[in-house]
Amino acid sequence: MPLLLLLLVCLLPTTALAAEPQPFELHYAASYDDFAATAARSLQVEANGQWLMHSQVHLQLFGSVVSSIDESSRFHWQLDLPLARDYLFEQKGIGSRKRSLSFAADGSSVSFTVNDNSGTLALTNPTYDVLNSELVLRARVAAGDNDITFNVADRGEVKQYHYKVVGTETLVLPAGRFASVHVERLRDAGNDRTTDLWLASDHEFVMVKLLQSEPDGDTITLELKQGSVGGVAITPLAPADRTAAAAP
Repeated sequence: MPLLLLLLVCLLPTTALAAEPQPFELHYAASYDDFAATAARSLQVEANGQWLMHSQVHLQLFGSVVSSIDESSRFHWQLDLPLARDYLFEQKGIGSRKRSLSFAADGSSVSFTVNDNSGTLALTNPTYDVLNSELVLRARVAAGDNDITFNVADRGEVKQYHYKVVGTETLVLPAGRFASVHVERLRDAGNDRTTDLWLASDHEFVMVKLLQSEPDGDTITLELKQGSVGGVAITPLAPADRTAAAAP
């Protein structure tokens, strides 16, 4: 462990060191424009103490899978945040592509491949991958932050991801009703892609809905069907009491 990181760890209170994410398994109803889809995300700790976050999406047409996306992120958990190690993205079928990241143990650099291109980037600040950055966002929202930025290694670049909390909403999803925090990703002027996420405030702020609109008009939607956090099934809010709501 680098000396600076070791000193910071020694200065932190025991409660901060104890904080770790809860393993989860989430299944979503999904769509990508005219394609029906299924999606799943999971987080688990491996035997060697590393964490593995995994995401899968299968696009279907007339009942057959025409494209699949498989993402994985391996990392350690230190200072209440992921310490990235390796990331892999692979899309098969329509839109076939592949990219990967390998972070130096001391966090000073990251090597990348994007299809047939490769290189190495120097890192001067904590940097995450596209997948485990969701855990960073969840931690910041749970801490009460409303304006959130952090660095992400993405497609051969280090980009600053910027989010703002829009507010709280009660959603009705295939899995039921959920209290959520609505978060919007802010992008540079001229970037017409929009991304909105809803995080379940009663369930460790796991993502229960995603809505992304592409510049070409395509829309990607994920909505929670079922899941578990810490080995316990996610239970929705009780149905709204329509009789009480209608009472004078």
